[in-house]
Amino acid sequence: MKKIVAEVMSLSNKSLYPRIYCVSDDGQEDQAVSLTLCDTVWELNGEPIRELERIAKNALEGRYVPDDINLPDFSINDKFIWIRPPFAVVGQVCISNENVPELSVDTGAPQSFTMSQFKVVADLASSFLAEITHQGRERLVGCKFEVDFPER
Repeated sequence: MKKIVAEVMSLSNKSLYPRIYCVSDDGQEDQAVSLTLCDTVWELNGEPIRELERIAKNALEGRYVPDDINLPDFSINDKFIWIRPPFAVVGQVCISNENVPELSVDTGAPQSFTMSQFKVVADLASSFLAEITHQGRERLVGCKFEVDFPER
């Protein structure tokens, strides 16, 4: 089973870099999940993620009308997020990373995730941020927080 991992990494320049990423069954990083879902959730942490969750809830209830049907439903740092067709099926979220050609809308394949997969990563990101706030980045270097990533 894939895992979602959160950790603070010490970079060569001594900077401390918090990161959330996905690891496949074989122990290798799953770039598609890491560069779309994990990066997006980490970048959305706080009020933006609550806004996206509100939009997703309204979409499931049939109460969401996008401002412009030709644009993504949400975006952050060149990551486009859809919660409605034609990119996303009902109950799923579709995320592209426009900085990675193979995961972009124009030249690649945006990734689709269930709302439960989204929630697993969002919950880990929230608790990881709370740990960083409480303990500080320095104390978390070398500590890994892991959760199972559901298949669907």
